[in-house]
Amino acid sequence: PSAETDPVAIAASTLTPLSVSQLGRLIEHARAAVFTDQAVLDMITARLAEVAGQITISRDADVVLHGDCTPANVLVQDGRVIALLDFEWTRRGPRDIEAALPAFSTWAGGPPMLPWLAECYPELFDVPGFGQRQWFYRAGFALRGLIHWPAFAPEPELPKGHGLRQLRQLAEAQPPVT
Repeated sequence: PSAETDPVAIAASTLTPLSVSQLGRLIEHARAAVFTDQAVLDMITARLAEVAGQITISRDADVVLHGDCTPANVLVQDGRVIALLDFEWTRRGPRDIEAALPAFSTWAGGPPMLPWLAECYPELFDVPGFGQRQWFYRAGFALRGLIHWPAFAPEPELPKGHGLRQLRQLAEAQPPVT
């Protein structure tokens, strides 16, 4: 398959976020995996179509992104962020995509990252359709993860952060709001 249709090449691409058609190709590929719940993929497919119809993602305002801003990549000393680490996922994309990954994580023994980001960087959250956009980005991250790390066991036996478990959370969540 070509780079436009090969799910591994799509998942590894530097494009952030992926298009609806690219995400559809990842879903199609994920359907063939032994431990993947088809009902979850059906719900994600339907929600992707719904959300994509409600948002506009312009590439004109792309900025340089860290791309992996999770607690593991943030050094904190005395309650203050002193450094960001791990820049291999740095790429260009919409500014608000940086808020998508931390939503699944919390600081070890501390508060969730999203409120911290909202306080320190309110411009990340000042985007029309922010809720829908965040859902769309998270679905893309989870689908990419599912291609790189397919389900190797039934879902209850997978790590909490596994892409399939993230997709279930996204599929079962209330529809995103602006």
